[in-house]
Amino acid sequence: MQTIYESGAVRAARSAIARCVDRQGWLAVMGPVGVGKTTAVEDALQRIDGIETIWSLRLDVEGTRIGHVLERMIEDLSDETPRRSRVARESQWRRIVGNRVAAGGRIVLVVEEAQALHRETLRALKRLREMEFAGHRPLVTIIMIGQLELRERIRGVREVSLRVRRHSIEALTHSEVPAYIRTAGWSASDAAVNHLAGVCHIPQELDMILEDAQDAARLAGARQIRVEDLEQTRRQDLAARIRTSGMKQAEIARAAGVSAATVSQLASARYESAGAAAAMRVEETLEGFERGGKAKVG
Repeated sequence: MQTIYESGAVRAARSAIARCVDRQGWLAVMGPVGVGKTTAVEDALQRIDGIETIWSLRLDVEGTRIGHVLERMIEDLSDETPRRSRVARESQWRRIVGNRVAAGGRIVLVVEEAQALHRETLRALKRLREMEFAGHRPLVTIIMIGQLELRERIRGVREVSLRVRRHSIEALTHSEVPAYIRTAGWSASDAAVNHLAGVCHIPQELDMILEDAQDAARLAGARQIRVEDLEQTRRQDLAARIRTSGMKQAEIARAAGVSAATVSQLASARYESAGAAAAMRVEETLEGFERGGKAKVG
């Protein structure tokens, strides 16, 4: 089993998932990108005995329909070929899963990137849980993993909203960041760790920053990641984000309320010339653009 940092958010998620499986429920696990939602779900399910877990995986999540989910489960739980017609496939799924449940089995369906699911797919998942076999219902526990937009997607389908419990996974707290860095095996100075705790609380972002900073430290001949390595990484990251944002530098400048020359300096990693306050405004603008598809006006 993969070793993960035992943050308060991970422990709370583990408890929520265990209750969901015990009650054969339907749970939405939500959180920001990079917070560790999938890792937390995997960890929790690996600790529960006597369950069969099916991960519904598709690259085009928005194109996922209930037929795709049924096919995946039929193929994973049996040697049978999924029937072609919808009615026949549903009957086949009910028989295969129902026999498993009647024999004492517990089936858990996990759906990733669920914030992109079509509303009709959500409704079909509800109907799936309403199917009965030999007096058993529901036949499957459902855990959906998604970004925070999943909350609104669920609210938009009232019959689903009334049946799905929600659990949000939060970022690391300020005091948890140092422990996470040590647990993950990074070698960083106390000053560097304290610096990171003040600017980043998302596990995957921390790992990305530390990996780049580690390379910078090695090139400088340092044994540990230092604050200057983190600052260099931040400058390079911001420069790359400006260049790959798809926005013109003048557009970024207008949205951030800084000069075009400042954005040009940042795009060339001349962080000191631009100034820390301006760099922060540009970072916030790019984050708004990346989250919502449009720039955050300063």
